Amino acid sequence: MKDDKLNESNPLKLVDLKFICENTGLSRAYIYKLMSNDQFPKPLKLGRASRWYLSELRGWLESRERM
Repeated sequence: MKDDKLNESNPLKLVDLKFICENTGLSRAYIYKLMSNDQFPKPLKLGRASRWYLSELRGWLESRERM
C-alpha cells in the first residue's frame, strides 16, 4: 500500500476504483465482491462514475488491520 497517497489531509477527497486497486493491491473483482457482501464502503455515484471518499477508504483499511 502506498501510504503517501492514502495519507492526504483532505477528508472529502474522492478517489476512483483505479486508485483503490493501485494503493491496496486488491483487484476490481474482489472489491465488487466485498461490496456485494457489505464488507466494503459503497461508492458515491456521480453520473456513471463511482467514487469513494478517501476517509472512508482509510477507515475500512484500518478496520481490516485490526482483524
